[in-house]
Parts: sequence; C-alpha cells; structure tokens
Amino acid sequence: MMPNKMTHDLALVSMATGVILSLPANGVVVFPIAAGMLAGIALSPDLDVANRRPRTVWNMYWWLYSKLIPHRDSLSHMPLISTMIRLIYLPVIPVYAWLSSTGHVSELGEWIFKWCVVGLALADCLHTILDIAFSYWRNR
Repeated sequence: MMPNKMTHDLALVSMATGVILSLPANGVVVFPIAAGMLAGIALSPDLDVANRRPRTVWNMYWWLYSKLIPHRDSLSHMPLISTMIRLIYLPVIPVYAWLSSTGHVSELGEWIFKWCVVGLALADCLHTILDIAFSYWRNR
C-alpha cells in the first residue's frame, strides 16, 4: 500500500511549516522554498496516476502526461528530473526562460523562481521517500 494523497499533502505542509519556522536561522530564503514545497501538493509526482479519468480541468490538462509517463517511473518519481519534466510540461520553465531572455525578469524574480524550484524538488524528494518507506514496511 502506498501513502495516499492526504498523507503526502500532510507531510508537505508539515515540512513547509518546519522550513518557515527556521526563518530566524535561514532568513527570507525560507519563504520561496516553502512556497515551492506547497506547490508540490498541486504538482505531485502522482500526476501520472490521478488523471487516468479526468474529472477536473486540472486533471484534463495532465491527461496526456499521465498517458506518456508510466506510474512510478524515474520520469515521474525521480526528484529533480521529474520536477523539471513537470515544470516543462506545465510550461513554467519555457515561459520563464522566454521572459528572462527578453529582460522581463528582475534579479529578485530570478532569485524567487530558483528557490521555489528548490522547494518543489524537496517536495518531490519527500514524496519519493514516503513511497519507498511505505513499500518497505508493506513488504516486511
């Protein structure tokens, strides 16, 4: 049995809360990291499963992704690689690259974007760790 969406989401909210509580030690960088982690609720590695039967506009958008990416494959569950694939599919990275190349992104915008991506990659790491841990405990 894999952890359900609620388990993944609760773990992400808990981790983002911990990051925000570390503010005195780490400064304002914690806010975009926490935002990226919370984005992991909507941009979960499990988008390859949840959309087999589209029920919402969000699920319809991810339907093709769910057909192209096998569930629990490294393309959907490998932190950083899968994070980038979902951000390209969304298309956050192509739009950001275009805006940046045309001079429409400030240094602050670049800084926020990069730390949000770090937060999303950390969310993907947590998701994968939970899946591995639940698989281990199930098979014991």
